[in-house]
Amino acid sequence: MRASQHRIALAGAGMFFLLINTLGCLSQSIPQSPSPFSASQTDDRISAGVKLGDYSLTGVAKGDLYRQLVLLSPKFYQPPDNAHKQAETLKIVAEHPGKELDIEQTQQRILRAKNGETVEPALKTIQPLITTHDLEMAVPLNAKQIGHFTTPILDTKPDRVENIKVTAQLLNNTVIEPGQEFSFNRIVGIPTQAKGFKLGTVFGDGGELKQELGGGMCQISSTLYNVALDHGMEIMERHAHSRPVPYVAPGRDATIYDDKDLRFRNTTAQPILIKSWVSGGTAHVAFYQPTRFR
Repeated sequence: MRASQHRIALAGAGMFFLLINTLGCLSQSIPQSPSPFSASQTDDRISAGVKLGDYSLTGVAKGDLYRQLVLLSPKFYQPPDNAHKQAETLKIVAEHPGKELDIEQTQQRILRAKNGETVEPALKTIQPLITTHDLEMAVPLNAKQIGHFTTPILDTKPDRVENIKVTAQLLNNTVIEPGQEFSFNRIVGIPTQAKGFKLGTVFGDGGELKQELGGGMCQISSTLYNVALDHGMEIMERHAHSRPVPYVAPGRDATIYDDKDLRFRNTTAQPILIKSWVSGGTAHVAFYQPTRFR
């Protein structure tokens, strides 16, 4: 081979290797079609297709799982029902526990779940604050008294005293939930002989005295009004008698009738249990709130 041919061959070989190296660099710079997550990222996320009940958790980072469960927890909340007296029948309705999401246990279940698995949420029981036992007791064991008012029974005619006792029994064990509005007429209702009411003295609209079924009921409504007033309840409706009554101070009475009601709202964050009774010539109304916590 002549020298000139040798030089051409060497130059051609150099160009070939230069082209190969250039193509290699270009191939490295072209981005590949990546998966949504790298291998390490996939390990840090919930397995594909995993659900919590009806809610998909695909793609949720494991580090964000707790926060995601907090956001989902209201979906699984079932509030407990306190024992209470049904307004229409006056029968005691038993308490019923509620449910809430156990976030820590549910989180562990999800982290152990395999692809496509539907995880059952772990739920914790929420015990009601007021039970039938509390209603059966004259003084609830798991509650504290937050208010108590008494009025003297000055008119001791037997039928009037009986009306006061019947009214106290009808009011007794009423439960007012936080924010709930109480209505005396809805709970006690219209006085009838079937309920045990008798004729008693009442004030007419003009202040005249007359005999009607349930005369004396207003002593319990007035006693209740004073507890509600003294302990920050929002008074929605209240009516004064047509003339002063001797068992409370002026302006502290609350008459009730077909078209006159005593209504107030529970402004506290806890349910209120009303206890009302007659003892030793005195009418009593007390408010209790539970000391057990959820």
